[in-house]
Amino acid sequence: MESLSFSQCIRHAWHSAWLAVVRMPVLLLAIAAIYTALNLVPFLFAAAGDDPGMLLLRAVITIAASLVTIAVCGMVIVKVHRFVLLDERTRPVLPARGAPVRRYVLFTLAMSVVIVCVVTVLISLYQISPTGAEALGVLLVYPTVVYILMRLSLLVPAIALGSGFEWKAAWNDSRGHFWSMFGVTVCAYLPLLAVIVCAAFAFAFSAGDRDVSMPVVALVAAVRGVFTVLWLVLASSTLSWLYRRHAQELPRAVTAARGRG
Repeated sequence: MESLSFSQCIRHAWHSAWLAVVRMPVLLLAIAAIYTALNLVPFLFAAAGDDPGMLLLRAVITIAASLVTIAVCGMVIVKVHRFVLLDERTRPVLPARGAPVRRYVLFTLAMSVVIVCVVTVLISLYQISPTGAEALGVLLVYPTVVYILMRLSLLVPAIALGSGFEWKAAWNDSRGHFWSMFGVTVCAYLPLLAVIVCAAFAFAFSAGDRDVSMPVVALVAAVRGVFTVLWLVLASSTLSWLYRRHAQELPRAVTAARGRG
């Protein structure tokens, strides 16, 4: 736990993100290329038939591509966390024989299942009895999900450093810091978010109602891949500095995990 102000966290987050891009450009470009290719997979089946066999194959490949995408994003997140917190560069590409990336994938899948279950239950309740109380519950699910994700977010850099799933430690370390963490995150993301929104509006305006050809789809996917990697770098850098600012129990868990390893 370090004594860092609100503005220092934001400045350090952007500075570390810039250093990560400058010092690991080949790795990040390679991951952006892989992410782009994975996003083009659904378009390869766009002209395929709708027979049951092709639909099943499309579903299987889409699910596999989604899992690989999560793993690829996990590689970026783990590398940036370790760069900011340990000054680790490109090598090794998969630290600890890939254990942090595997844990990140499991963490993402677990949180996704929880969120889907919560949303499904609340929407089902609203459909069964669409009263004001249930409608308010549906509206409150989104801030609730944000709250839970923010409270558990410090676990991600700990996982990148070699910790296991220390849910209680992550919850304890973020206690009383939700608004501070949320504010730093929003303020750090805003400049890049503004660029992404402007780029999306520019493309939508230029494309209009015209049919989009495959080369244009590939170009958009490539730009999206680059922006996604930049977003992951900035998000991971921001979270690393929040970890340095607030984490108390998690660093002990990381040290203990390294001692066992």
